[in-house]
Amino acid sequence: MFAGAYEMASKITKPLITSIRLYNKEVTCGGGAFIIINKEGWVITAHHMVQSFITYKRNQQEIQSYDKKIASIENDNSLTVKQKNRKLKQVKPNEKWITNHSFWWACDDVLRISVKSDTGFAPNRPSSRANRPPLPGWMEQCRVQVSLA
Repeated sequence: MFAGAYEMASKITKPLITSIRLYNKEVTCGGGAFIIINKEGWVITAHHMVQSFITYKRNQQEIQSYDKKIASIENDNSLTVKQKNRKLKQVKPNEKWITNHSFWWACDDVLRISVKSDTGFAPNRPSSRANRPPLPGWMEQCRVQVSLA
């Protein structure tokens, strides 16, 4: 019984790797899994696996705001160099902002993720068969893009 369950689960459970780079240039990775839940190729994963992407999206807005503040100070011709330097020192970046984010969903294509409550769902989209790991017959390729719902 266990061997049969393992065989079935191993066909629909695939690895999910996240990789992020922070503003301070630190790079971290995490790993987990996703499960293919139906013949249409929808997948599900735990929310903590996509939380870094949600944070990344929020951080992008914060980084843009920071960059605008810096540019505004640098382009203010009414300030002396000393005044600009003083103001620039007051505007500090968050060293833990996520500047780059990537997922690896058991293949080199991308999955479309809809983040809802404490899970991530995704419909798969067919793509080329080159360099793909073997997946169940009805879901031979993965192609999904990440988005927030």
